[in-house]
Amino acid sequence: MIDYNACADLSNNHEVYLNAGGSAQNTARIFQWLVGPQHCCVYFGSIGSDEEGTLVETLLRRSGVHTRYTYHRNLPTGRCLALVHGEHRSLVANIGAARIYAPHHLNTQDNLKVLSQVKIIYIEGFFIANNFLTAKELIHFCQVKSIILAFNLKVSCELSVSTKEAMGLLPNASQNNLEVLGLNLAPLAGSVAMNYDHQRDHKAG
Repeated sequence: MIDYNACADLSNNHEVYLNAGGSAQNTARIFQWLVGPQHCCVYFGSIGSDEEGTLVETLLRRSGVHTRYTYHRNLPTGRCLALVHGEHRSLVANIGAARIYAPHHLNTQDNLKVLSQVKIIYIEGFFIANNFLTAKELIHFCQVKSIILAFNLKVSCELSVSTKEAMGLLPNASQNNLEVLGLNLAPLAGSVAMNYDHQRDHKAG
């Protein structure tokens, strides 16, 4: 668990850069960078009603990504510290509001109107592990509306649901298809990692 006072001390005593990160938000930012302004990427998620949430939303919009956040009054915006000292790196996180995105957060008239217009919907392992029922509704929505679903399990430790439940989310996918897709995308991912501009979004302090 992150001590938020300790975070403030780090900002005062060390060189700190802030980024609108997290796996899905990073994916949204890179995707928007790849497709350019002629296409639109919309991010759905949860943040706290706090200063950090305002900053995250500002940074994400600065990257060209449209935001559709749910705001939690009683939970802080999620935060992850990446501590770098020479060759040593460590990550520590307080997930906060990012953990909570219930079906009723998704199923608003405005959100469904936006979702009905998209071509691809992307979800990943963290969201499935923490919001399984919402993920099921979202995947059903994709099936009904014939929307392409992009699916990333990420690391196994994040997927707390059973293998049977997880595969049930992908009724038309097979293990072989998933493996082939992973092999085909590996060179592209390497190329993106080499060429993406890792500019620092915001210097703290």
